[in-house]
Amino acid sequence: MPADEEPYRATASATLIVLGDDLDPSVVSSALGLFPNQSWSADEQIRYRDGEGNDRHHESLAEYAGWKRYVPDEMNRESLEKQLEFWLGLLEARAEGVSRLLAMGWSIAVDCYLSTVTTELLELPAERQKRFGALGVDVDIHFFADSPIREDRT
Repeated sequence: MPADEEPYRATASATLIVLGDDLDPSVVSSALGLFPNQSWSADEQIRYRDGEGNDRHHESLAEYAGWKRYVPDEMNRESLEKQLEFWLGLLEARAEGVSRLLAMGWSIAVDCYLSTVTTELLELPAERQKRFGALGVDVDIHFFADSPIREDRT
């Protein structure tokens, strides 16, 4: 890390998600050349990975069928901006497959989670936004406030 760059103090994740009423996970995998970390059918119990990487589930049922892929493990501690750039490079290289999935009426998004106890800057330059827009891929960002770590004072 360069001397003038501060460590990333937030918990962040950017997950590729494809949703559709009649989504077939094998079609998504074939179009993108990737296998999902998770896929589900409509009316199945919703599972998710929390900010600490633990698998969880909601009590509610999925409204749509879905396909989900996480960033590689070695990127888990990277900034949200770096994770978004990872997805852009991967999706731009597979733009034809992305177009095929969108033509089927399915939605594609990079679903982002950002949690911090400090003030953090999230930069989404116009050029990056244009690149996602040109692909037809949405970027959804969920912000969460962490509780500060309390010190035991005895």
